[in-house]
Amino acid sequence: MPAIDPDRLRKQVAGVASVIGDPAELRRRTLDILEFYADRTRRPGPSTRVDDVSPAFGVARPVMKSLTQALRRAAAGKPERGLAAAEALWQTGYREARLLAAALVGDQFGEPVMEWVESHARTTDDNIVLAELAGQGTAGWRVVEPGGFVDQLARWLDSSRRGTQQLAYLAMTSAVEDPRFHQLPRLFGLLAGRAGSVRGETRKALYRLLRALARRSPPETTHFLIAEVAGGDPAAIRMARNVIDSLPHDNAGRLRLTIPGGPRVR
Repeated sequence: MPAIDPDRLRKQVAGVASVIGDPAELRRRTLDILEFYADRTRRPGPSTRVDDVSPAFGVARPVMKSLTQALRRAAAGKPERGLAAAEALWQTGYREARLLAAALVGDQFGEPVMEWVESHARTTDDNIVLAELAGQGTAGWRVVEPGGFVDQLARWLDSSRRGTQQLAYLAMTSAVEDPRFHQLPRLFGLLAGRAGSVRGETRKALYRLLRALARRSPPETTHFLIAEVAGGDPAAIRMARNVIDSLPHDNAGRLRLTIPGGPRVR
């Protein structure tokens, strides 16, 4: 990867942003700049990690930050242009381009955006991209219409697709980590009784969500987990054991008293 010269990068990024209204040219210029700043030392090898499924350039964070900011400014106030640009970037299949697409979508809001996020989440097995799509990709809708955002989460959770359920848990986690989001009681209501229906990556996403809730609102999370454990579902007990260490000492102590056999981890 060549050294980053601020002036050169600024000009390159401006050239990409200037064609925001031309999806085909935007795609070409974006791939050019990603190729220019690619990490040539990376050597893809055999891996079974889900995080490795998308081809990636290994572009440095400052380049991605500059591209993201410039594209978001260029698409500001023009939702149709932003979605068209996001689609062109997503279709490249490259991780960095898809991360840029998620950022562009995240500045838009309304049901078409949530539909876009859901349909495109089905086309990736890359957990890094999926997390960005769930978080940054829903940010605009989450801020402008938090009630509608939670309604959409409920529909995703009720989906028969485990990938869509995972998307919901990831989007919830981003919402919980956003101090502007104040719909926590509704989230707890959506989560009640779901511990036994999750498996694999979806279960991991649920546990990460509950740890985020434990940090954001320890009393509410403790109350929720105690109620879940009281139902006697082994999956709920396993969930409580997995999350208990994320709670403050006093809250963890209250929860520990309700867990049969103590808080064994996993």
